[in-house]
Amino acid sequence: MLRAFTPDWVVCALLAALAGFNSGCSVTPVSVRETSRRATVHGETANLRGSPANAGKISRERIAEKADLHIDDRTAAKGFARSGLVVHRIVLAQNYEIKGLLRHRTAGEGQAAVALLRPQPQSPLRRFYTADYVYVPVTIMTGGRSGMSDERSNFRVIDDESPGQGGGNSGALATDTTLPLAMLLSHTRFVPAQYSGLLNPGDFGGTRGLFLLEPYDSNKIPILMIHGLMSSPLTWKGLTDELLGDAYIRTHYQVWHYVYPTGQSLFYSAKGLRDSLDAVKRAIALARLPQPKPMVVIGHSMGGLLAKSLVCDSGNNLWDAVFTVRPERLVVSKDALNDLRGSFFFKPRKDVAKVIFMATPQRGSYLATNWLGRFGSRLVHLNGGWSAENRLIAQEEKAYIRPQMLRYFERGGSSSIDSLSPKHPLLAAFEGLVPDRRIPCYLIIGSVTRTLSGVISDGVVTFDSANLQYAKQTIILNGAGHGGVVNDPRASRWIIDLLKNDRTASWESSHGRIENSHTAPPSAYQ
Repeated sequence: MLRAFTPDWVVCALLAALAGFNSGCSVTPVSVRETSRRATVHGETANLRGSPANAGKISRERIAEKADLHIDDRTAAKGFARSGLVVHRIVLAQNYEIKGLLRHRTAGEGQAAVALLRPQPQSPLRRFYTADYVYVPVTIMTGGRSGMSDERSNFRVIDDESPGQGGGNSGALATDTTLPLAMLLSHTRFVPAQYSGLLNPGDFGGTRGLFLLEPYDSNKIPILMIHGLMSSPLTWKGLTDELLGDAYIRTHYQVWHYVYPTGQSLFYSAKGLRDSLDAVKRAIALARLPQPKPMVVIGHSMGGLLAKSLVCDSGNNLWDAVFTVRPERLVVSKDALNDLRGSFFFKPRKDVAKVIFMATPQRGSYLATNWLGRFGSRLVHLNGGWSAENRLIAQEEKAYIRPQMLRYFERGGSSSIDSLSPKHPLLAAFEGLVPDRRIPCYLIIGSVTRTLSGVISDGVVTFDSANLQYAKQTIILNGAGHGGVVNDPRASRWIIDLLKNDRTASWESSHGRIENSHTAPPSAYQ
């Protein structure tokens, strides 16, 4: 009823404040505009991996005289075909302008370009390439060898291990790593989806689940990014651009994103994350490809709590915070029981190498408990199958639900805003879980104000809530708000340095403040 009589602009403004958009989390949409239709390529051979064995033949008749290079859908470089992709088109980077991203370009031999790869319908990995195309930076080398009368073009993916590549040295290739990302983001509908995902999570029509920004490569370590409340992968655009703009990171890592409707309970969203990781591993196995290396997980705000579920053993803690009997005592449908078990029982995953928490409310946020949080929670319309199951459980198993949780089941479950309240029984139980000591955790915390008691805060999450005693390292970014920490250049540089060599001593003196946690057990991290 309240939702029906509240103008949409009021809803968005209030929830934006709740989500921390007043602290710098506002995301400018990314747009790409074509400025020229010059002829791009004239040639017969496309070598997309710098090796004759991977060459795909392109007939001269398929090349438009004054357009971008188009390639028949059946034509594919073997390296891409194994990842479930075929080369469809190649465009020159110089023909496009970008808004909303800082462009990363490298001067060198050839011409910077972007290859548009089309997912093959029969590929097991198809569902994890969410856009119509996967966009990959390539370099066009034209002219061929001296003395040849016919023109030949050589297309090489820029992360080839070719001599002189990666830094402007002699022999480096001309690249544009920002344009592929901009093309992807400009063809998605993440901005409206982040609002609908909060207000109507059960009817969320946007892209959800895990998706890969580039062709799957088992030789590269996945960097999994998980956004927070009323957010989307657009939140990560700056950090993603910085990571892909670094030659070393681009060669050794691949970026994955997890998208979910942020209005639903964070524990149900965490279950969806674990299910998505299992699904992509099954798809990789079906594609007869090697499994990925252990990943680096980066979670912002509520996304950090989802990340925490990947490295903790829940034991019976969450279940006991909700029910007074064991799961087998409940008389519910098989699907409902599986959802309950999946939400409240989990183990540390072996495919996670380290976790970076950014502005994560480990102990909740006071904004979820004040009038704004209560108002925002009422605007979230819990519907869909999971909410129906919760209401049915409240009717049939009321005697076994703890009183402090019953009201949530009766309204269809806890919204994400409910889950972020420091007073929520599940969050209190979740707070007590400690990540597997073999998996290092790092904290990035913003600081723009102080509470009445003098504790620093990013405007949404206080230091006391974001801090973890068992973290291997904690960095504090002065002047960075709750949303601003995500794309803060200092955070990007620190993350890149961590991924390269796991050293931060050189970063500390020149970029910010690092605090090492000495209160963790001595044996926790060796």
